[in-house]
Amino acid sequence: MISHAKSAGGFIRRDPVESVHPVVRVHPVTGERSLWVNPEFTTGIVDFKDAESDWMIKRLVEHVVMGHDFQARVRWERGSVVMFDGRSTLRQTYLQ
Repeated sequence: MISHAKSAGGFIRRDPVESVHPVVRVHPVTGERSLWVNPEFTTGIVDFKDAESDWMIKRLVEHVVMGHDFQARVRWERGSVVMFDGRSTLRQTYLQ
């Protein structure tokens, strides 16, 4: 997002923060493992060559996005309440 804004001559409030995170996290309560990748912010995998890293990130994001067996879709109605654990949830909004 920031590289797109820079190339388009847009306003950048601050430079991105660089950090290193695991690709697989362990939930602190349940001990279950989950993927922790984001197509907007995951830029590489430590100790992987660039081409390998790009390929792996693409495949992991596809797995998360296309994994219909672990998706939940909600059709909002008056009084709807949805709760999820933000430590292991990727949220996306679709206009219907």
